[in-house]
Amino acid sequence: MMAPLVQPVATLLLAVTLLARPVAAAPLSGNIDDLLPPAQATCSDAISCLHAALDRSATGITNPEDSLPAMRSGGPRTDALTGAWLIVDEALNLARLEVAPEADARPVSIQRRLAAENRTQVKPGELRLYSVNTRERARIQLYDRAGRMTQEAVRQASYLLRDQRARSTRSIDTRLLAMLYLVGQHFDAELRVVSGYRTRFLNATEGSRHGQARACDFNMPGVSLQEITAFAEATFARVGVGVYPHSGFVHLDARESTYLWVDVSKSKKSKYRARPVRDRVSIAKDPTMHGPHINEELLYQPVGAPNN
Repeated sequence: MMAPLVQPVATLLLAVTLLARPVAAAPLSGNIDDLLPPAQATCSDAISCLHAALDRSATGITNPEDSLPAMRSGGPRTDALTGAWLIVDEALNLARLEVAPEADARPVSIQRRLAAENRTQVKPGELRLYSVNTRERARIQLYDRAGRMTQEAVRQASYLLRDQRARSTRSIDTRLLAMLYLVGQHFDAELRVVSGYRTRFLNATEGSRHGQARACDFNMPGVSLQEITAFAEATFARVGVGVYPHSGFVHLDARESTYLWVDVSKSKKSKYRARPVRDRVSIAKDPTMHGPHINEELLYQPVGAPNN
């Protein structure tokens, strides 16, 4: 059960040292290991890294196999373990942002820049989110003027997309944030978030992308669920898209193979037309598959512009 979990942890913990290390002057190759001299490594393999994470979490858990039952049981150990994962998640996202190469240069005209700056609702680089549960609203500058996603923006989005019922936060997957950004830019509208991160074994099932901080349920004012779905299916590869017409939202997640469904039931127990499909969009044409950063063509795109 732990096999899919321990490998990412090694990378996550190594990335933590980025916070204390000055940025190297040499160009980055895209390999996290290049940022860390061997002497600075805190552990030598995935298992020892996981042990180190648990030791730092103040949960009282020292055996990696005990961590999942602890998550199921709830209580103070769960809170401490979730806090430890937040730190590690943020470190990985920071590493992704630092080592990711710049997007291919596609400069746009001054006229297009000015037109984008005059957008009615959402400005270039901006992700607008509104939580229907907490009534919190955020205008997040997800990308700077160079098209680079910023760590502070990831933190802001992660807070708004937190699990309010469990009072728990995870650092949201950067690819999911890029997808949400492109949806908001395409429709020039705010995303009304119904659900973002949900704590595994408490408010999310074990395999849920919500529990992995890789999914968001939302709708948009003035935009139909069918329009949102059609855009997502035509823009993203390796994506999960679910439509919930009775509940009034679309589910969007980042995953390994595309899966589409429509849930027309009035409960959470049955789905119809749930099916894996071949990607309608090639990986090469999905801008979110090439790293967290975007080029000027996407940063200053007109409203309603196709992204592939």
